[in-house]
Amino acid sequence: MMVQSNDTTDKYWKGVGCGIHRSDVICSIVGYMVDAGESLEYGKNHDGYWNGEMFVKQLQEKIIPTFECLHGPEYQVLFLIDNSQGHSAYAEDVLAVSRMNVNPGGKQACMRNGWFTYNGVQVEQEMVFTLNHPHFPNQPKGLYESKLCGKCIKCNPDSTACCNKHILEVQPDFQQQRSSIQEVIENAGHLCIFLPKFHCELNFIEYFWGKVKKYLQDNCNGTFNTLKTNMPLAMQSVQLSTI
Repeated sequence: MMVQSNDTTDKYWKGVGCGIHRSDVICSIVGYMVDAGESLEYGKNHDGYWNGEMFVKQLQEKIIPTFECLHGPEYQVLFLIDNSQGHSAYAEDVLAVSRMNVNPGGKQACMRNGWFTYNGVQVEQEMVFTLNHPHFPNQPKGLYESKLCGKCIKCNPDSTACCNKHILEVQPDFQQQRSSIQEVIENAGHLCIFLPKFHCELNFIEYFWGKVKKYLQDNCNGTFNTLKTNMPLAMQSVQLSTI
């Protein structure tokens, strides 16, 4: 959630001012998890803007440890993640054909190992050439060579071999690639579901943010200091029954 103050002095003025971005978690049992939240002051000469990498770090360092502290390590949490561009970010070494060149080497992603199934056995496949490769030592591999073109202008959805790119992206290791958030959550032994786009009425956190913003509006004098003071009070004012 982003909330903004349009004030840099004690007087009101029209225009974009500084604001606060909040990334928070609500538990269906205890409600707002205070210690799991993260705050960022955005705007000129401030902390920049929130992104997927910051949320992944928050998950690792705050959200998951706070949940396990409140409930015990033997409990498993099901995270419902609201739809956001930052929440669908992938790791740097993700298996993604869109990050590959047709030819090996050059400026492209160094990907983690992929895999394929042979005679019912999963076989690991390196996506980077070995150090002793005669032409591309320790360089990322490109789309494999064949008589097909590297990438179609528009792939045929009914074909599995219209171009090199499409052949690779329908393979199970690429198909099963998870986002960074999903990897962190599931590697910690928990579960997650990503909420659909464009259905705010189905998203419980929208009710929470609505109440928080209403509190801030009712207790606002337009200054950034007041916004910072009232933010934690607004967060803690929302009853669990609201969501």
